[in-house]
Amino acid sequence: MDMNKNVEMNTAIVSANNTLSTTVQQPAAPAPADTEMIETTFTDDKEQAPAAAPADEKKQEEKKKHRKVEHCRVDFAKNAIVITRDFARRASIVGTPEFKRLSELCNAYPSLTVITRTARKGASKNSTKGLTMAFMENYITHRCPDDKKLYKRQVEVSKAFKSPYMYLRKWFVGRYSDWAKYVLVSDQEAEA
Repeated sequence: MDMNKNVEMNTAIVSANNTLSTTVQQPAAPAPADTEMIETTFTDDKEQAPAAAPADEKKQEEKKKHRKVEHCRVDFAKNAIVITRDFARRASIVGTPEFKRLSELCNAYPSLTVITRTARKGASKNSTKGLTMAFMENYITHRCPDDKKLYKRQVEVSKAFKSPYMYLRKWFVGRYSDWAKYVLVSDQEAEA
């Protein structure tokens, strides 16, 4: 009888093992097509963050807003390879893609010189050089004495703003368009 019990127990264990092995060996159901699989790697038993974080997405959107800058170009009119300062910095490191690109261009066009491009200055920008608080007060005192009360009121209002000078400057430039004719040149500028 003991043998029959052992045979029955062994048969039950074997059938249980077969059932377990078949459930383990069955492939998992495929993922739905509309979901995205994200591969992650593990280091030191800690899970790394997914590739696209929200902060990275914001940076990518900001990059799209900025104008596209050509970092490296060949200008045959100037007989030069024109590069940006940032491109030049990266190209100075051996093995970088920028280094390889610049090397290819220098080998392809050995007679051209490499020029680092400078940023364009806005010539049309209105300058407020010399427009100080003292200048504004003197201008109103001597050129428009009737507006002295108005100026004092604007000085008081400007104190409520984060930058009182910026508020007052905007008001002054809007009201007195000919102020630039009366700005005195400083001693340093007169010597140059």
